Amino acid sequence: MSYDRTAPTLAIDTVAIDDKINGTEDDNTVIISGISTAENGQNVSVNVGSLSKTATVNNGVWSLSLASSEVQGLTEGSISLTANVSDVAGNAAIPATKTVSYDRTAPTLTISPSNTNLGAGGTSLVTFTFTEDPGSSFIWDGNAGDITLTSGFLSAINGSVLTKTAVFTPQSNAAGNAIISVSGSNYSDLAGNSGVLASSSIGYNTIVVTDTTPPSLTITSDKSTLKAGETAAITFTFSEDPGSSFVLGDVVVSNGSLGAISGTGLTRTATFTPTAGLASGNASISVTSGTYTDAAGNTGGAGTTPSLSIDTLAPTLAITSNVSTVKVGETATITFTFSEDPGSTFAWDGSAGDVVVSNGSLGAISGTGL
Repeated sequence: MSYDRTAPTLAIDTVAIDDKINGTEDDNTVIISGISTAENGQNVSVNVGSLSKTATVNNGVWSLSLASSEVQGLTEGSISLTANVSDVAGNAAIPATKTVSYDRTAPTLTISPSNTNLGAGGTSLVTFTFTEDPGSSFIWDGNAGDITLTSGFLSAINGSVLTKTAVFTPQSNAAGNAIISVSGSNYSDLAGNSGVLASSSIGYNTIVVTDTTPPSLTITSDKSTLKAGETAAITFTFSEDPGSSFVLGDVVVSNGSLGAISGTGLTRTATFTPTAGLASGNASISVTSGTYTDAAGNTGGAGTTPSLSIDTLAPTLAITSNVSTVKVGETATITFTFSEDPGSTFAWDGSAGDVVVSNGSLGAISGTGL
């Protein structure tokens, strides 16, 4: 008669190298194994999640195989393993337990630039967003690593876990599209599943165009002639915006005065008032070259005066007679002498017109000019 009251020992080995089953490992047979001091031939009952399996102790070890279809039938996440065994005498071992993670889903990556259209001096903050932590499988030190960059420069990445960032600087004095990509084989999740290809593009034009063309100016007036009491709207039209470099002091005016300049950009306006009491003549409104500049600092060309004739002096009229007294049967020749030709504005047809006659009659007016 034998007496045995000592329970055998039982343990479960590490599964799939790291207790993590990934999408590559579940395409093959997964081995569940362990050790036990139970006698040879004793059955080890093993529960793997919802699966119930049996192994046999042989020289202190036991193992069983999970077919690919059995593994893939398990629910992704944490899987509990429990093993039980008894020795020949019926002494049960303390159950061996282990938790294994099962993850067969490939991680994905989204690459998001903050600005996809860069000019000279511009940069873009690039964000790399993972669905699962890539751990140390994803690196970039600013020169080498897991990122492929077709042009430009990308700083070293920073951040942790799911979100990482870097700053993109485009190539200088060039134009095009920079492609930032990460191959699926260049990163993996903590279970070892390889990722999915991700890419994004950033357009840029950093070519600096040097402006050496001087701006030009055209001066126009809404009226070509002015008389007393009238004004003209003067327009200054530039080929390039002079900014604040063009001011009233840059305008040279004769035979009149110019009000404050208004407007911005390419078009500025001001009101011209002719000098009062000025006989027939011309006004001059001009801008000397070099008094204004464009944004690049090129000095502007001259602005020549528009055609603007003025006459602000009222005409005068002298009326004379060839005789000072007239008797019955006599007539007098009346002469109308103007300081300026009245043209057709002065008329008298012998009975009506611009002349007022009393104590007599005046025949129709003849003559032209003054």
